[in-house]
Amino acid sequence: EISLGLVGSEMCIRDRVYEQNPRPTLYLMQIKKTDENLPDGFYLARRETKEIIEGSGTFTLVNNLNEAQYYLEVSVSPIPLKDKEVPAISYHLSLYTNQNAKIGEWAQMIKQVQNDDKSWW
Repeated sequence: EISLGLVGSEMCIRDRVYEQNPRPTLYLMQIKKTDENLPDGFYLARRETKEIIEGSGTFTLVNNLNEAQYYLEVSVSPIPLKDKEVPAISYHLSLYTNQNAKIGEWAQMIKQVQNDDKSWW
């Protein structure tokens, strides 16, 4: 016979309040273009970066640097290539604590492509 009641230890587990640790806060800095000859349109990269961070569930994005435990710097630089027909850029991310200590960095090479709306990158 299976009892529908809970014994003491099961009730303790059921009634326990689990604390959820809040996600650390992150401020996304404006993108820095290291070369003025780079094309405009990198505002889209900031938006895409923001969506990726929000989707990851790792950080809570905040709109004020002073409220953030971490901040993310993003820079874009040209990459000189032998075949000048296809320009490329380096999309570089650096993660810092609010005490300005760098704790991680990542870089991605992106070759120029033409989008459906005829814009580049």
